[in-house]
Amino acid sequence: MHNLLEPLAAAWQLILSGDPTLVAIVSLSLRVSLTALVVASVLGLPLGAALAILKFPGQNALVVIVNALMGLPPVVAGLCVYVLLSRSGPLGSLGLLFTPTAMVIAQVVLVTPIIAAIARQMLEDLWHQYGELYILDGVGRVRTTCSLLWLGRFSLLTAALAGLGRAAAEVGAILIVGGNIAGVTRTMTTAIALETSRGDLDLALGLGIILLSLILAINATAQFVRRWVGALATLFLLVLTVSAAVAQEPFITVASTTSTEESGLFGYLLPVFTKETGIQVRVVAVGTGQALKIGEHGDCDVVFVHDRPAELAFIEAGLGVDRREVMYNDFILIGPNSDPAHVDGGKDIVAAFRKIADTKVPFVARGDGSGTSKAEMRFWAEAGLNPKTAGGDWYRDTGSGMGPTLNTAAAMDGYTLSDRGTWLSFKNKQNLKIVVEGDRRLFNQYGVMLVNPAKHPHIKQDLGRKFIDWLTSPAGQRAIADYKISGAQLFFPDAKGAPS
Repeated sequence: MHNLLEPLAAAWQLILSGDPTLVAIVSLSLRVSLTALVVASVLGLPLGAALAILKFPGQNALVVIVNALMGLPPVVAGLCVYVLLSRSGPLGSLGLLFTPTAMVIAQVVLVTPIIAAIARQMLEDLWHQYGELYILDGVGRVRTTCSLLWLGRFSLLTAALAGLGRAAAEVGAILIVGGNIAGVTRTMTTAIALETSRGDLDLALGLGIILLSLILAINATAQFVRRWVGALATLFLLVLTVSAAVAQEPFITVASTTSTEESGLFGYLLPVFTKETGIQVRVVAVGTGQALKIGEHGDCDVVFVHDRPAELAFIEAGLGVDRREVMYNDFILIGPNSDPAHVDGGKDIVAAFRKIADTKVPFVARGDGSGTSKAEMRFWAEAGLNPKTAGGDWYRDTGSGMGPTLNTAAAMDGYTLSDRGTWLSFKNKQNLKIVVEGDRRLFNQYGVMLVNPAKHPHIKQDLGRKFIDWLTSPAGQRAIADYKISGAQLFFPDAKGAPS
């Protein structure tokens, strides 16, 4: 049981100390949500007014659609925006994916129907009360609409604040289109998701308390809109000024695995690279399969993953160039202290998988197409088993990253396959431990490659090659070796120099 007083104290300490990371996250969250609110209001208020006052064919159908979109699932909105902004999509040439602008667009899609629907209902009521009086006085519909908007301005501001609350609390859409890049697109909600996946539940709860306080403040503001109108405008301009963005240094986008992010390696490694080269690195941390897809679509400059067969296939298909091996660690089998499958201390991963299947104790799989997931499926195949068709509910597929999968295994007293780096940095171990390690088949190689600029001319190949060269240089290899947690080395450099 986690003591809520501890994260609350930690949250207040971060706030009172003016922690730069926290300030940046909160500032970006407000900037994105407030910008989305302004754009959604510009779109939603006229739409609501038109639906309330004007008469035109298809009006009722449009009202139904707007009302339905109020409940639009954020992940669906995020997916639609992702498809539009991806380099292979109709707006890909704008290069907006994995930027704050993409998150603003996703939030506008979510908030506009809310403002439009509430505005329509409010203006429709005002129209029934006062509309005919305006018309009888010879005031046209346009001037009448403007008058009614002014008359209901405080109710409309309350509607806008409801939209702001929806935007500020949203995570699914902005995670998809923003990529949760540290210092660039990481907001309060996506930071909470990340810290939970790392098993740092105290920090996640602390951030949650801060976010909840912001949401409560927004709703309290709705009760005092008259005195807060000017303050909100001032706050909006202040936030735009304070977080006017990320420094305009040259940058590259790297699609990489969750293990490099959740283990803390990038948090240690990238500042060293940036200090030496002046190049910022924006990391989109996903499973290996998804990272390769991002590279295939040209939505990143460099791919840094750990599934050699898939990487070689990527190169063979002409989607990437200059693949180099960078480092390795190993996979380990994690299980509960009680070890119901009796595999603790073993060195044979395939034999351990067979015992788990025979005893039908819980096994938690990532199932996300990552390098870890593909390695796991190879081990099941070597064991002559297909756990998905073996029957029973002992095999659980989370479809998520390594951190959330470890959280699930901890909650279920189950087994799971993990990379050692994520395990060492994971904080929510509870009663889990390493039960099988040391099998040569558990070797886990990481490789890096440039997305093929011949297929995607916009790729920043010069900057990308500098990153690849640095990772495989003595300085980069030394930095990788120097990253440790409690004295334990997480990754072992093994750059070969020549590309694969």
